[in-house]
Amino acid sequence: APWAVGFMCGFKPDVVAFGAPLLRWLCATEVAFAMAMVLQGAMQGAGDTVRPMWISLVSLWLLRVPLAYILALHVGDKLVGPITMPVGVGLGALGAWIAISGTQAIQGILSMIAFKQGRWKEKKV
Repeated sequence: APWAVGFMCGFKPDVVAFGAPLLRWLCATEVAFAMAMVLQGAMQGAGDTVRPMWISLVSLWLLRVPLAYILALHVGDKLVGPITMPVGVGLGALGAWIAISGTQAIQGILSMIAFKQGRWKEKKV
């Protein structure tokens, strides 16, 4: 991971030190993310567009965004005006990347389950 980050960002030591752990978390779930894209595309191509939409909606908006906030921010961090963060782990950017990686895995698993159920085969195109 350090070599890949350095290659993309000019081998600056501070950038490599910051980016390498983020890239490791993301790489751990890229296979699941690719699987989600392929299986959702197959279902959509077969005419089943609603289930892939719900999988994406749940994994991206209902899980990823709140999880990224919780993992990245500290308790009490200001959000908007007087509203503060009620819960938070405080991992910063690493927390956001963990949320991205985790929800990519969830999206892949949900897509695999939906594909294996085979309802997409019943659609008329």
